[in-house]
Amino acid sequence: MRGHSIVSAPGGLSVAQGQTQPPDLRLAGLAVATWLSALAGLHLGARPVLVLGGTAAGLTALSALHLLGRLGHPRAAARRYGWIAVAVGLGVVCGATATAARLVVRDAQPIRVLAEQRAPVTADLVVRDDPRPIRSAARPGMLLVPTELVRLTGPDGRRVEASVRLLILATDPAWRGLLPGQRLTAEGRLGVPRGGDLTAAVLSTSGPPLRHGVPSWAQRAAGTRTHKPVPAPPLPVPANTAPVRDSTTAVPAPADQDPAVPDRRAHDPTVRDRGPEIAALVPAARTAARTLTAEGTPLSRKALARQLRADGHQLSNATASTLVRALRAETTPPAPDLSHREAA
Repeated sequence: MRGHSIVSAPGGLSVAQGQTQPPDLRLAGLAVATWLSALAGLHLGARPVLVLGGTAAGLTALSALHLLGRLGHPRAAARRYGWIAVAVGLGVVCGATATAARLVVRDAQPIRVLAEQRAPVTADLVVRDDPRPIRSAARPGMLLVPTELVRLTGPDGRRVEASVRLLILATDPAWRGLLPGQRLTAEGRLGVPRGGDLTAAVLSTSGPPLRHGVPSWAQRAAGTRTHKPVPAPPLPVPANTAPVRDSTTAVPAPADQDPAVPDRRAHDPTVRDRGPEIAALVPAARTAARTLTAEGTPLSRKALARQLRADGHQLSNATASTLVRALRAETTPPAPDLSHREAA
């Protein structure tokens, strides 16, 4: 930024002389100092960050009084860069104070003690983000669900009410498809988080959640547009079947199938031309069809769509119709090929 100063020239004329001014870094210093002090507080803890904030507050106040001429006479360099240092100090105070207040709530003694003991608890929660699958060699199919704790009941029946972040590690498929804002109750075992954020504890659970009500209409509308169908886990293969090589499905064919009879699914347009979204839903559709058969409900588009949505999958009516056609094509016995017998 360039300014101009007016100097007197011989003859009474005034001449503008260019002068270079340093950039104003007060706002940038305030923002960077706030962010860095908050980040340091997440790793240091509440007590060290309070000491940091108090020290910064004292130094910032002394620096401001010096620049204002209340404590000595500041030099030219101090006037030029001193307010930038004051802005940085204010940023440290703001970031440290706000982070310390959140850390005191996160490290509340009752929740921290239960987490260190890995105690079994019952938690009333509110989902804050979509469940995300994570890779785990020890527990395949694990889901990570960010939630906010409302109430915690310990093994001795004592209740703790606190509004803190709780991270769920779940393996039950019923956790799939949960929407933000969903209230639920879950049972599991608490654990200590790895740190570096505002998560108070980690709840490991292998059971399904108990839902209370439904999320808001806005969350349901957003979930319908953003949630993608999740393929169901592969079904166990019976002992009297042999796998066949089929690019469209992983279901094995019976071992006594006549090799001279071609597999109708490989040539069915409904199976061959379906997109990857429908192909991913086929295993779940087979499971849903078996459930409907066990309940005595005939296979139809409406029944299949209702069962798949109850299992946590999002799909349209058109997708359900395509799945019904594909399932019927698989269950309909193919016509025997008698051309080789007539030729004989």
